[in-house]
Amino acid sequence: MRGKVVKGLSGILALTLILCVGMIGCVPVAGLGGVSRQEYERAIAERDEYKKQLDALMGGTNDSQPAMATKGDVEKGRFDAEAVKEQLEIVQYTCNGKYSSTAVLVIKNNSPYDLDVNANATFKDGDGATIGAGSQMDPAVQSGAQVAMQFHNQEAFDTFDYDLTVKQTDDYFKCCNNDLSSEVTLAKNKAVITVTNNGEEAAEFVQYTSLFFKGEQLVYVGMGYCIDNDQQLKPGKSISSESMAYGIGFDRVEVYLTARINAR
Repeated sequence: MRGKVVKGLSGILALTLILCVGMIGCVPVAGLGGVSRQEYERAIAERDEYKKQLDALMGGTNDSQPAMATKGDVEKGRFDAEAVKEQLEIVQYTCNGKYSSTAVLVIKNNSPYDLDVNANATFKDGDGATIGAGSQMDPAVQSGAQVAMQFHNQEAFDTFDYDLTVKQTDDYFKCCNNDLSSEVTLAKNKAVITVTNNGEEAAEFVQYTSLFFKGEQLVYVGMGYCIDNDQQLKPGKSISSESMAYGIGFDRVEVYLTARINAR
């Protein structure tokens, strides 16, 4: 049962229902203790009804909540998209700039599955009118990894709404997020980003999203690639790239990586 503070009349009614459930639950069963079967069954029905009302007052039970996905589900080939979505940790950032406005979703995959994640977003003005939309996807988000998806709109916006769909990563890809590490060095008007492949296979299309912050406020979003002429980052290799942020005051940069391995 989810915790909820019940106040005023609802609290009194809840207490009354609890007492009713307790008293009805004490009806003798063995031999029915002098109570007719009809009276006993009616008492049980009343108890169940009181319990339903009590659950409603206290915020319901967890019966309607998706079960958490486990490694056992992965091994048995079970996949419940709604349960998996409950295990995604999402942080949203917005940045209204001079020439364009940006929204970013930082998504951590806390599920035991490697995921193909698709996000559809809409931008709205102060009147609730839709003024922009966009979609982003990442077909290979490894279990335990964090990725960032960015959405841009030409006009400044007041609200940003999104909807996520998830499925298991296709057999065509292997995930490698957790094999990659990054180092960030701050310099004038830029961040120097070095990505290293600590795995045993070449990572393809290694892309970074760089979030520039001033305090807790997102002030700029950059992106780029750390790849060689084969569009890869080979095992044991490091590649550096500059993420530019001209004329923007910032004091820290967070970097999120996406990549994949072609499994076929």
